[in-house]
Amino acid sequence: MYSVYSKSLLDKYRQNMPVWVLVEILDFGELILFYKFYKKSYNIEKVSIFNLYAIKSLRNVAAHNSCALHTLTIYPTAMKTSTTLKQILRNKNILSRNEKEVTIPLIHDFLCLILVFSKLCPNTEIKKILTKKIIIFFKRCEERSEYFEHEPLIVERYKFVKKATFTILSSK
Repeated sequence: MYSVYSKSLLDKYRQNMPVWVLVEILDFGELILFYKFYKKSYNIEKVSIFNLYAIKSLRNVAAHNSCALHTLTIYPTAMKTSTTLKQILRNKNILSRNEKEVTIPLIHDFLCLILVFSKLCPNTEIKKILTKKIIIFFKRCEERSEYFEHEPLIVERYKFVKKATFTILSSK
């Protein structure tokens, strides 16, 4: 269902639609399909389709008010994971031997988001600004570390996410 804003854009540009209008009115799943079409038509792949679906999953968790903190305590699952993500983390010796850290869906999907962002905005001003905001976010998380002092699993996974995030952001 289109919003009033989207409907007015459609009405205005229906006959000659600029790409910015198209991107504005697509939902995230449709945007991924458009990217697939573009990738196939022009033989260009800036980011992995798999990683985009991981971001879509993370977006859905956030949009539907799922308890993200609770999902950090689940056992790792047998899930398909991003090969690019694992390769970057392996190269920096961040993953354990069984790579269980990236088989927790919330962690995996969040790190895929950071990976895609880093690939799409390499060495840009926006990357610098968002990196500063991420640093602030992690500092704020640590302001009340006593809340989790009796939750070693959450603390362990938080430390992994923080280290992995900065590793991805600094990788070329």
